[in-house]
Amino acid sequence: MGVLFALFLMASVLFVLGGFVSMSQATIGVGSVAIACYLAIVARILQASSHADRLAAKVDALKPPDAP
Repeated sequence: MGVLFALFLMASVLFVLGGFVSMSQATIGVGSVAIACYLAIVARILQASSHADRLAAKVDALKPPDAP
């Protein structure tokens, strides 16, 4: 996971928390669904990133060593 991704993730979490604090009682249901969607999307991005890193490591392991 890159540094830029981590910064964007931290910024997005701060925006979500700010949005949660500013929700009125009329929008708490919709806001809860939006936060659940946000968490699911972030979890899927992290899962895909982890999978891609593992796959890249396996591909690198299959490459022959450089000849001198």
